[in-house]
Amino acid sequence: MTAITGRSGIGKSTLLNLLTKLYEPEQGSIYLNEEPLSDKSDEFIQQNMSYVTQDSFVFTGTFYSNIIYGNQGFDTSEERVVEVLKATEALEFVMNKGGLHGRVNEKATNLSGGQRQKLVLARALLKRPAILILDEATANIDKESEYTIFRNLKDICKNSTCIVITHKLGLIEEFIDDKIDFEALNE
Repeated sequence: MTAITGRSGIGKSTLLNLLTKLYEPEQGSIYLNEEPLSDKSDEFIQQNMSYVTQDSFVFTGTFYSNIIYGNQGFDTSEERVVEVLKATEALEFVMNKGGLHGRVNEKATNLSGGQRQKLVLARALLKRPAILILDEATANIDKESEYTIFRNLKDICKNSTCIVITHKLGLIEEFIDDKIDFEALNE
């Protein structure tokens, strides 16, 4: 797990957008496992990466449909969905709101910002991505839940690469393997 820190506007999110091919580099190349990222298909990116931003989007529908969205071809069993809901500290509130088949109403007004982030994190974890990218993905989650989520992510990320952009480095410092300080890099 690598954490990327630095003040706003310094390029942290731009780096992640380059890693997910949302942006193409103007010069130079990005390599993934010694192969140019530009040679990787969009399908490869979708199959192997999950990217969660601070702005969590959930859909009108059931909790279950929200979690499995975009995860065709992966284990979308109710058991697997419960597993990722536990890992993201979301199972309790989902069960209190009608269970897996309870409803998220229009614009998710029946959920807090933190609850929406937990659901989007669960969606990202469902496919067991080779690369998990979190861009302030726990910004709206309380400290206790955030700590538990990162403890769970540390176990989950044993078989994958996790890149975390955070302004709350102190909270997750014990879970990270490396830290990249963008402010120090840009000096």
